[in-house]
Order: sequence, then C-alpha cells, then structure tokens
Amino acid sequence: MTGIKKIKGAAMQLALLIATVVALLLSSFLLLTHTHSLFRTQSNQLFDVIEGANKGMRFTFSSEKYGADSVIIANDLSKTIVKKEHWGAFEKIQATTHKGSKSFSKMAFTAGGDIKKDLAIYVCNTNLPLVLAGTAHIQGNAFVPDRGVKAGVISGNYFQGKTLINGHISQSNLNLPELDPDWLQYVKAVQQYIPSTKDEPLDLQLENQQSFFEPTQYLYTSERLFTSEKYVGNIMLISTSEIIIGPQTQLTDVLVVAPKITIQSGFHGNATFIAEEQVIVEQNVHLNYPSSIIVAAIHSEEEEEENLNTEETPILISNNANVEGSVIYLVEAPFDSNSKNRSRVHIRTEPNAKVHGMVYCMGNLEHLGAVSGSVYTQKFIASAEGSKYINHLYNGSINALDRHADLYSILFSNTQKTTVKWLY
Repeated sequence: MTGIKKIKGAAMQLALLIATVVALLLSSFLLLTHTHSLFRTQSNQLFDVIEGANKGMRFTFSSEKYGADSVIIANDLSKTIVKKEHWGAFEKIQATTHKGSKSFSKMAFTAGGDIKKDLAIYVCNTNLPLVLAGTAHIQGNAFVPDRGVKAGVISGNYFQGKTLINGHISQSNLNLPELDPDWLQYVKAVQQYIPSTKDEPLDLQLENQQSFFEPTQYLYTSERLFTSEKYVGNIMLISTSEIIIGPQTQLTDVLVVAPKITIQSGFHGNATFIAEEQVIVEQNVHLNYPSSIIVAAIHSEEEEEENLNTEETPILISNNANVEGSVIYLVEAPFDSNSKNRSRVHIRTEPNAKVHGMVYCMGNLEHLGAVSGSVYTQKFIASAEGSKYINHLYNGSINALDRHADLYSILFSNTQKTTVKWLY
C-alpha cells in the first residue's frame, strides 16, 4: 500500500509539473500574441504618423491649396499640424502628425522653380532691343522686348556667335514676373528686426549649432561684426552696421542680415545673406547650394537716387567666385528706366564669376561671368572705356540647359513648391 501511495504522489507531482509547464507555455504564447498585437498597433501608428507628416508636406506644395501660416488636417484617428514660415530665400515647412501615443515631425526648406521651362533670360519690355556683343552666349528660351534681339559691337568687339539666342523667343511684359508677396513682406520685416525678450540669444562659442526643431538663436549687435566661428542650423547673425564673413568662418544654413555684408576671399559654405545696401562676394568665394544673396532696398528708386552712392554696386560677384543658388536685387517700387541713375549697375558679375541657379534683378544687370540657369532683369547694361551701353549683354553667358534639374531657390507668386533640403 505504501508503494502504491508513493507512485500516486509522484504521478500527482508530474501532473502538476506538466500543468504548470503548459500554463507557462500558454501564458507565454498569450503574452507573445499580445506583444505582437501591441507591436503591430504601435508600428501601424508609427507608419501612419510618418505618412501623415509626408502628406502634410505634400499639401503645402500647391500654392492653390495652402496660403495660411498654419493649417490643421484632422480626421477621427489622427491630426496633422502644418506650419509655414520663411527662412531667407525659402519657405520653412514643418508637418507634425499625432495619432494615439505616437507623433512624428519633419521639416524642410521649400521653394519654387522657374515659371517657364528651360528659361534662359527674361528681359523687360522697355522699348529697347536686347543687343549682344563680343562672346555673349544665350542657350535656352528667352523673353525679350518687342523690339527684339540684334547683334552689336562694343569697343570694336562684334558679336561672335552664329545664332543670337539658341532657343525659342517670346515677347516679354513691362515688368518682371512677380515674386511671392508674403516673402517680400518677410524680407522687409527681417531687415527691421529688433530682438524681444522671448528671443533666445546665442551664447557665442567657437562652434555654434542649433536644430531647426528648436527656437531660433540670435546674435545681434549694433557694431561691425567680423566672424571666424562655426555656425550651423537655426541661427541668425544680425548687425545694424556691417557683417564681414572671414575666410575661416564655417556657415551651414544660417541667416546673415546687415545693411552691408562682405564675404571675404577663400570662404566656403552655404547661407542666406540679406542686406539693404550691398553684398560683396570677393574672389575665390564658393557659396554651396542652397545659398542666396539678397539686396532689398526698402526705399524707392527716387530715394535711392538721393541717399545712396551711385558708384557702389549693390551686389558684386567677383572674379572666380562661385554662387550655387539665387542672386536677387529688389526695390520697393519698380525700377524707373527714365530715372537719373538709369545706367547704374545693380548686380555685377565679373569675368569668370559663376552662378548656378537664378539671378533676379529689379534694375540693371552687368553680366560678364556665366550663369547656369535663368536670368530675370529689367535691363542688361555694359561698361567699356568709360561708356555705358543700355540693354547690352557683353561677353557674358547664360545657359538654362546646364542647370542641375533639382536646383530651386526662388519664390515666385502662385507657383508649385518643391523640397530644397530636409532639415535637422
């Protein structure tokens, strides 16, 4: 009897052991199933918020759909907040999607492209023909005055090409294609910026970095500012006097604002430079894409005649300088071709200077270098042996077909937007 009882006790223990193991296996299976279900739910939510942010970004690319500074796109399951503000020559778009416990945000610089495909030049209809002389070369489509294009001669240098314009020729309008009015207001406002108590001052170091997902940091001074440090990201350098960018300075995506800006020889980097009076790009400077040079005279052309040194060129791209992006000259009112300073040069590109992108000039452009992209100008002007030649292109080249297809850097009114650069 005793042996039999021992056998039954062992069997009971074995049964309990097996039941415990089975229970543990079932519990583990249920836990694994629940974990997989939870992981699937979390993964689906993460996928949904990423896709929601992507849709939010795409929503902004059509100017017909999106004009406000902030838009909420919501349904029963998720909410996407899209915010728009300007940064230099670009729109800075941020899309953030929330669903359940998950959220995802992405941000990019956006801009518009050419309003016309393969456009080389747009010269306003000022009742003067466009005259080409020397080694002037235009490759791509062109909008020119109603008096057309003809060959000419400057200082004994006749037009050397076989074809005046290698592309389709159309008649231009009296004014240049309009830029985004919101962006024009932004440029005017940023020139008049004064820090407030809510702004975050920059604690200047040898290396200064700020994410675009964090508040903008500002370095503001009323003194002349000479830079030699490293600045990356969401940083504004502002002087009410002058900023000189030294050759050792490292700039990435920052915004530089002053009445006068000089970029010294040897500098390499990318940034947006906004000035009221003048930007000088010295020799052997390389501005990487996406960079922009903007001189926005917030006074009228008449005030410019009275107050500014007419011998000073607002934008100068020196010999062997390279700009990848946009070069823009703006005035408060359209340039008057009958003004006393009708022959003043507003943008000058020197021989061997290169612009990969777009030049937009609400005034006179003296172009001796090379543009791989598009040029919009009221008039061309040429200087030789003390004389000025109105609406003459002398030796400069413009090749719309040589521009990289993904290079965008100007905000026209009512045009489709595209991504310039994803931000960090």
